[in-house]
Formats: sequence, structure tokens, C-alpha cells
Amino acid sequence: MVHHAGGCRPSLVVPANQASWEDLQAVFGAGGEARTCQCQWFKIGNAQWRSVSVTERAGRLREQTACGHPEASTTSGFVADLDGEPAGWCAVHRARPTCACCAPAFRGPSVRSQTVRTSATSMLDPEGNEFCIA
Repeated sequence: MVHHAGGCRPSLVVPANQASWEDLQAVFGAGGEARTCQCQWFKIGNAQWRSVSVTERAGRLREQTACGHPEASTTSGFVADLDGEPAGWCAVHRARPTCACCAPAFRGPSVRSQTVRTSATSMLDPEGNEFCIA
């Protein structure tokens, strides 16, 4: 199923530790830049990034996000859901959105920009305290 970007808004955006690892990997898709990068270029830089395998990059992201561990005290981003399907990811580095992507079925500027906006807003809990983003 392909969702058209016009008018699509994530129905739920949660800290990554509250999403499953499988949902985050579904957002990256089966191939392409997001799957290859695993949001590590901003973390380790170009020179080291090239020497680290995709499997190791994925392992680093899994540790950084703590996906599937809602009790974790830190995470590194947010996962968006649209109509019950994993739709978007926004990495947060030093309290700023740094990288965002959408699942292949949701690719388009609307879902990506809404995920970033909602993620930035979601950095505050209901009491106005910042979530701890690594």
C-alpha cells in the first residue's frame, strides 16, 4: 500500500525506546541510504563511518535507541506511526533533530516534515520536562 504524502500526518510519535526494533527497521526499508546509514554518519563522521559495517552501524543504533525498552532512561530519537504502520524516524542529537526518514510506502516531504515537527514538540513530556535524549 502506498500512502500519498499530501495531507498525511503521523498519528502517533513516540520516543524510540517505546517502539520496537522491527518497527524502526521497517521505516528504513529493505535498502537504500537510510538502511545503509542507520543514522550513524552524524554520530561517527565520514572517515570512521566508511570503515564500520552496516551490521555494526545497526547494532550501534539499536543500542542508542534502546528500542523495545520503554523503561530505558535515554533514547536517540522518535518513531512515527501512521494508521498503525511504522512510517517515520527522526534522530535527535544534542537536543536537535538531525536526521529524518520515512518508510518507503510513506516517502514524501509531508510525512517527513510532520515527523520532525511532532518529534521536536514531543521532546517535552506532559509536565513540560524534556525527555532525556542521548
